[in-house]
Amino acid sequence: MSIDEREWKLWREGEPFPQRFTATISEDGNTITGRWEKAPDGQTWQIDFNSRPPQGHAVALARSS
Repeated sequence: MSIDEREWKLWREGEPFPQRFTATISEDGNTITGRWEKAPDGQTWQIDFNSRPPQGHAVALARSS
């Protein structure tokens, strides 16, 4: 997994297939919009599903100082 001010990524290799998640953190830090991808054949990536908070809900992010 990796995360910085504007991007969050996580990934896994293994059975039944590799997966990865890539998300963008909004400028105000209140919303994360991302997508899960999978590679059923182990090489060709395809979107598994998109992810974002429900309308009207914010995601609180802890910030280090």
